[in-house]
Amino acid sequence: MANKKYTLYFKGTNKYGHEHEFPIASLNLKQLDMYTSNSTNFVDLFNNLPSNVKSFIKEELGYGADFESNESLGRRFFITDNDYTPIMNVIFEDDIDVLYVEPKELFDLICKVKMSYFDFQNVLLNTPTSFVNEKKYEFFAYLYETYVKDKPILKMIDTYDAKRALYNLDDDNLYIASIATDDDNIKVLGKKLSQTIESRRNLAFAFKKLFKTVSDGKSLINYAKMIERKNKDLNMNAVIDEMEENLNEFIKEYEEEYDEN
Repeated sequence: MANKKYTLYFKGTNKYGHEHEFPIASLNLKQLDMYTSNSTNFVDLFNNLPSNVKSFIKEELGYGADFESNESLGRRFFITDNDYTPIMNVIFEDDIDVLYVEPKELFDLICKVKMSYFDFQNVLLNTPTSFVNEKKYEFFAYLYETYVKDKPILKMIDTYDAKRALYNLDDDNLYIASIATDDDNIKVLGKKLSQTIESRRNLAFAFKKLFKTVSDGKSLINYAKMIERKNKDLNMNAVIDEMEENLNEFIKEYEEEYDEN
């Protein structure tokens, strides 16, 4: 699955009022993320496109779009791996830690914020507890619901300790507790999610939301590591070539569709 392609699209409207999804670049996810993470937002991403790509979008598919508005462009850029349904966030410079954090670094960070049995029980009982513990529970519940429940990995989660320490939990909360309180279960799940860039990426995004709460907004990795790793494997020439090829192919189909002759 390492060579699976993901496409960055621009959804635009032409002078006839027709919507078109223009495939800017189809790349493996790591290359695509590295490319977009060199921009600060959607306006910057658009301005960093090759000039002929920008011109085509503005002249042919830019009706109703405000190219100075991050909100406007944010409704038009999206990433998908199949049809025209957006499936993931575009990574920008502020989130390059999500892109460049290594799996082991990520799992070690998650283990450091695991819950105690006492804190987990208090959340379930709705007794006075900290905002941080509520957010921790939400994060581990998300992991369970998204990646464990009704999936083969469920059999790999060891529930013995949680079952002994916390009584009368329903099945869902037993598994959530087993993940939230146990380093080994976190590492088992982390190893499984690291098998694809997409799932590791989604895990890092979800954890960063929690990490901002428990660490006063610190990055998942330090600045020096991010700079060392940034664009290390990015082949910018190949990315530009891909954009040029996509543009040429799209223009051919587009002109045929609107050929009045």
